[in-house]
Amino acid sequence: MNVVFLIFLFAAILTESDAICRYTNGQYDLSWVVDHSDNVHFQLIYRNFPRLNAWTGVAFGQSMGAGLDAVIVKVINGKVIVSDEYVRGYSPSQPDYSQDTRLQTAEYNQGTLKARFTRPVSAVESVVDHSLKGCTPWHFITGPGIVYGNGGGGKHTRHPVIQIICLDQCRI
Repeated sequence: MNVVFLIFLFAAILTESDAICRYTNGQYDLSWVVDHSDNVHFQLIYRNFPRLNAWTGVAFGQSMGAGLDAVIVKVINGKVIVSDEYVRGYSPSQPDYSQDTRLQTAEYNQGTLKARFTRPVSAVESVVDHSLKGCTPWHFITGPGIVYGNGGGGKHTRHPVIQIICLDQCRI
């Protein structure tokens, strides 16, 4: 899809306030909508993001023990990277073979991280992806973790906030 079209689409979506869903906690602000093609459009704004290489994001699923599907947003040397990952237990997350999360725009400027990305509502890889249909647990990663020199992520600095999110109320 054309990047300009997607930016226009997301801007138009954000003006339809009834369809916007949002979670805000301190400096972490994540909003999302679901389009007619069953894609979820996210906008993450994180103010006062650490100046060191760090990561944040959002994860989907019951628990780390059961396995979580995660969208990880990293800032490495000022560059923003978005990755579709999976984590089980308390080991670092691993990138999925099928990267079904798509970065639209991203910037890190004067301590503010902004990223717009999409992912499908339905699971692509049955083992590591979780469907977002209906009402599902979302884990908002409000406490960034460090990114090591090898690109791997350390533990988040706060327990993620878990909420049940029902995507049908976020449709445009």
